[in-house]
Amino acid sequence: MPRLLVLLALTFTIGATPAYAYLDPGTGSMLLQAILGGVAGVVIAGRLYWGKVKEWINRISGRN
Repeated sequence: MPRLLVLLALTFTIGATPAYAYLDPGTGSMLLQAILGGVAGVVIAGRLYWGKVKEWINRISGRN
């Protein structure tokens, strides 16, 4: 199976044609915003569910 994947990767790499793509300076900024937005979303979701997690841990450990 790994040999097949390597062979496939080499086939696509050798047979690839130039894309002539252009990445403007705004692309990096957009990528950074997407990453920071994802991190902020995870933090907010964590804060929303932290109370439920604490309650569940306290219930399992027998504390009230």
